Amino acid sequence: MNPILSAIKKFFESKFNIYLVIALIIMGAFAFIFTSEPKISQDDGFSIIFFYLPACPHCTEQKPIFNELKEEMKDVNFYSYDASSKEGSALFYRLAAESGLDTSKLAVPTIFVEDHPLVGVHSKEQIKETIQECQEECIADLNHNVSSQEVKSSFKDFELP
Repeated sequence: MNPILSAIKKFFESKFNIYLVIALIIMGAFAFIFTSEPKISQDDGFSIIFFYLPACPHCTEQKPIFNELKEEMKDVNFYSYDASSKEGSALFYRLAAESGLDTSKLAVPTIFVEDHPLVGVHSKEQIKETIQECQEECIADLNHNVSSQEVKSSFKDFELP
């Protein structure tokens, strides 16, 4: 008999090993099913997302500015994520790819004003200006999409052969 098959058969002779394998499969399934990136609600309005690393000095400089804006602008949703966490890095990568950033060279601090990334430390005024530009762009897009549809064809007389 094949030595690998005999080793597997010998391994599963013990009830403990059988239960161990079953438990590992169940835990793996739970980890796969219930672990996902954080949800950012699009229904609640405008979103600003700040990615940082805990030991980053530039992120430490940017964080108070982000928190000031969060206190001032109550009509905007502010989120912050540690880019080194599993959930934060998955969301950071996805947003970076969607906004056209080179995902092989991601850097922190990064703030996403909707789909506009601001990489590096930015002043409160720069961030506010980007927020205002994005809000105006969103309103312009809404106005552009709301238009009537016009039918450009008409019925013609057809003869059957």
